[in-house]
Amino acid sequence: MSASTPKRRFSLDTYLSLLALVSSFCAIGITFYQAYLQRVQQYASVTPILNIYHTNHIDDNISGSAMSLVNVGLGPAFIDSVQYYYQHKRYATMSGVLKASLSPLPGVESANLSTSDLWIGKVIPANEKQNLYQTSHRGVARHLDQHYDLIRCVVYYHSIYGESWVFDPSMHKQARKLK
Repeated sequence: MSASTPKRRFSLDTYLSLLALVSSFCAIGITFYQAYLQRVQQYASVTPILNIYHTNHIDDNISGSAMSLVNVGLGPAFIDSVQYYYQHKRYATMSGVLKASLSPLPGVESANLSTSDLWIGKVIPANEKQNLYQTSHRGVARHLDQHYDLIRCVVYYHSIYGESWVFDPSMHKQARKLK
């Protein structure tokens, strides 16, 4: 006679215990994934997105020229540094850029031209617009419209969570996240 080997049988309780163990591990995994998604959503809910644009209409029916920085994101942008350029030459302020750009034009000292500089620590709230320059003087506006592509403003900024970006419109259409 041959020796018989006992067969192991798993009871229904064993199968149910294993199923409960697998279900528990799946629930823990889903919980961690949900926490990750909430964290990502929290960061996205306060992400600032800066954009610079040029317009030749200052207000509804007033023609002119303006360069505006707008925070189209959901959170505030904290300015870390700003670099102004005209014809690849760096200037300390937007006023310096405009002075260099408008130097060939006679009599622009009396032009209705306003400038605003960004500084370290300035906060630009969500949906806020900051005019870097604005004029309704026809000659100055025409000149600035023609030379807009020579004016460049590079902005380094961070979010409330410390994530940093650089916005350089000549290099990228969107801000580039820094590490």
